Amino acid sequence: MSFQFKQFKVEHNKHYAKAGEEEYRKAIFLRNLAKIESHNADPRNTYTQGVNQFSDLLDAEFAAIYLT
Repeated sequence: MSFQFKQFKVEHNKHYAKAGEEEYRKAIFLRNLAKIESHNADPRNTYTQGVNQFSDLLDAEFAAIYLT
């Protein structure tokens, strides 16, 4: 899974300036990735989810930044 996070950072030009932030964002990314994989594995779902530029954010962070 470390490879997936590295690939995510390259594809979305992610850089983390503060000490410890990369590990924090990696943990969030991996949690979100598990949700995506679980969703996509359920045949009852009519759409698929994927990794995007927001995959290292918590739901609350995304809402605070982009929905207000």
